[in-house]
Amino acid sequence: MIEKFTLSGVVHPQRACFGVDSEIPDSITWNNGEQFYKINYSFKASVLTASLEIENRTGNYWDIRNLVKSILQKQIDARGFDVNRINQTSVLGLDLEIVSLVALDKGEHFDFLDIEHIFEKGKAPQLPDNFRVHAIQNDSLSLALACFREAIRQPDETAYLYYRAIEAIASEFRKDKSPQVKLGKADWDTFRDALNLDRDTIDRYEAQGIVRHGRMIFQTWEERKDQLLIAWNIIYRFGMYLENGQTKLSLEVYKLF
Repeated sequence: MIEKFTLSGVVHPQRACFGVDSEIPDSITWNNGEQFYKINYSFKASVLTASLEIENRTGNYWDIRNLVKSILQKQIDARGFDVNRINQTSVLGLDLEIVSLVALDKGEHFDFLDIEHIFEKGKAPQLPDNFRVHAIQNDSLSLALACFREAIRQPDETAYLYYRAIEAIASEFRKDKSPQVKLGKADWDTFRDALNLDRDTIDRYEAQGIVRHGRMIFQTWEERKDQLLIAWNIIYRFGMYLENGQTKLSLEVYKLF
């Protein structure tokens, strides 16, 4: 079954006025089947309009967004790298945001922005009162939040970035605080004990090791959602740890979710 979609987006920063026209007929192995797709797209003054035909689709609209972003971001990266194409002196760091999608067969319109719905409404726990203060004052927390932001914005990199956010928090528990000293087993144990975490929660996904070492693997929205939720959980728990005067969290009070 062939499904048809249109998508719109924007290239940041918009002042770069990025523009190119092309077509990408190709196929990828994506999860549990061979999917054939064809994308027609146009960039004018950093605004994207695209049409997608895809056969044997799996996944939801987020997966479609991530697929298109992954493909077209590569086109953008190649042009940003080409110094001669720009002004013979500069390279460009450009980022594509897929803003919306229309499923033509169903007449459904869906807005994305850079939003990931990882909780049901009203189910997320309240952050500590001083969370934003901690984010400014604690380098480990601020780095974890930066990694979490990019895990949202870069779907191909979510598996790596969610784990990097966890490592940023874990680094707070190093016995030797020197930046040159790596996290050791004892440091990881201290981290897990303080936040009352089990190892399976942290190391659930092998994909982080794959992406971390320069190889790519496509992931579904559900896999990404779980990774984001794990990272959110650990960042939240670290915020509560700081709020409570750096005392060990009670699993009865601060349940894993």
